Amino acid sequence: MRRIIIALSVTLLSVAGLNAQTIKIYLKDSDPKIFEIAQIDSIVFSNDTIENVVGEEIYSDDYNEANIQAYISGLYLNLIKFETAQLYLEALRTGRLNDEVMAYEEISPDCNAIRETWIAGYSTVNRCNALITMLPNLGLSYDYKKYMYEAMIIRAFVYYNMTQLWGDIPLIVDTHIDPNISRQERSAVLGFVCNDLQYIADNVPESEFSNDLFHFRKDAVRMLLAEAQMLLGNNSQANETLQSLSHYSPIFELNLNYVGEENIFWGYQYYMREDRNNIEIYTTNMADLLLREANEYTENLVGLWNENCDVFHSVYGYWAALKRLGKAEEITGCQPYMLLMPIPSQEIMMNPHITQNPGWGTR
Repeated sequence: MRRIIIALSVTLLSVAGLNAQTIKIYLKDSDPKIFEIAQIDSIVFSNDTIENVVGEEIYSDDYNEANIQAYISGLYLNLIKFETAQLYLEALRTGRLNDEVMAYEEISPDCNAIRETWIAGYSTVNRCNALITMLPNLGLSYDYKKYMYEAMIIRAFVYYNMTQLWGDIPLIVDTHIDPNISRQERSAVLGFVCNDLQYIADNVPESEFSNDLFHFRKDAVRMLLAEAQMLLGNNSQANETLQSLSHYSPIFELNLNYVGEENIFWGYQYYMREDRNNIEIYTTNMADLLLREANEYTENLVGLWNENCDVFHSVYGYWAALKRLGKAEEITGCQPYMLLMPIPSQEIMMNPHITQNPGWGTR
């Protein structure tokens, strides 16, 4: 019997060379920590369904719980690649890299950090969609919903951060992807994110979440929901969400200790955090900063965020906070159009329905 699980098989248009190819994603069940996955370079796929792909190749016990747990571990590897690329990109924008790097790489539609963050984001989203779509249709005997919810949270985290970076972005919610997909308004993307997270926060008991610091737990879901609500301008809702935190510390981190170099964005690895410490995403300190902002207690709030960056060199949420507080241009010296990142030029070449952000068209 084949010891693999196919998550997705699609026709891919590569942003690197615009060459069509067919790929498959596999999981090894020999070791739940080992995850083999092919590179996905674009959001443009065929409309093959999971059922059409699977055919007769997959046996039912390939979907045992250990394999699904391994798939979730793989999603966190994808998330690490996305988040290390995002943190590097934001450090490039906020000037928190050394002068040599700042002189070497400039943010533009052709910038490597832009392309890699975009690719890592949609690679993670598409793999989350594959699991979310597949699990309810397999007739599994064990409780699969907790894994589906975890994939939904990871997808929501990526979508929130991508729309924070780029504004309007393509919204893909299942494995049926229109090759002519266009960008959805930020409010629609955030509405989708908030609906998923609110449902999970309201209906999934604490016991369904992992006790592992390196997996999303309920307080991390609440903090992510509050971030999305604040980006929508709903500070009162964010305050209510944050008031429900249990405030155990730390809340959520990404574990870099056992991750291969291929899963960490090169710029982050060589220019930001050579010590390979974990990435603190949601902490009680950040919860306090968000709560102050939600309650309009903004005096010295930027200074407190700056203190965090002085300690950790680059901290999750800093660039988003500067923009929400209206201080990004003052602190970083960027122009107004630079508050949104440019869409990768390769993506626009592949799909003319995806437009460029204002100010970046000829850069």
